[in-house]
Amino acid sequence: MVVLSNDADGDPIGLAESIADIVLANVLVDEQVLPELARREAFSESMLQALPGRYEFLHDPENGFEIVRSGEQITLLFGGERVLYHAGDGQLVNDAGQLTVIFDMQQSQLVSWLGARTGKAFKVRKINDFQPSKADLNRLVGRYFSAELNTQIEICHNGRALGMISAEEVYQLEYCESDLLKTSHEDITRLRIQQCQGTVSLFTGVHNVLNIEFVKT
Repeated sequence: MVVLSNDADGDPIGLAESIADIVLANVLVDEQVLPELARREAFSESMLQALPGRYEFLHDPENGFEIVRSGEQITLLFGGERVLYHAGDGQLVNDAGQLTVIFDMQQSQLVSWLGARTGKAFKVRKINDFQPSKADLNRLVGRYFSAELNTQIEICHNGRALGMISAEEVYQLEYCESDLLKTSHEDITRLRIQQCQGTVSLFTGVHNVLNIEFVKT
């Protein structure tokens, strides 16, 4: 398993080992010696409602997984299907005990993915499929300028889809949340929307890390 990264903070080794835990689970573990779960608790209705959806890793937003519900069963989709069981205290595990994701009972949301080999927890967040109103789109559409880069981008909407124009190239743009946009641009992958005293700004950083600002002109 190889993960290439230009940023050591992305922990490519830990990510590769975590991926291997899932993809190679049936190869690396002898089914005859799989540990049985110490206990299994029923999912509460609030957990069954909160868990399904798409998730991304905070340190690597381009990668993620999906959780789906079928009746009382919860399944994680990532390199295959893994049925999850509630082992208590918000810990969701698969039969082999090689996959653990942590559900915060107080916040009622999934918060981290625990690597079985590394023991390291990777924070995750749920991607909300936000549907913008006409007012949201009108507020967003327009030209933006970054003094730091001396660069202009334009957000446009053709009645069906959003787009971002940069250096005369058009890139796909979609809402992840009410204040977060995902783009098909290879460098500007996310844009965080902020509005202060009537001025709309877009920041290239996500997860509370605000990097380059584009101010609406």
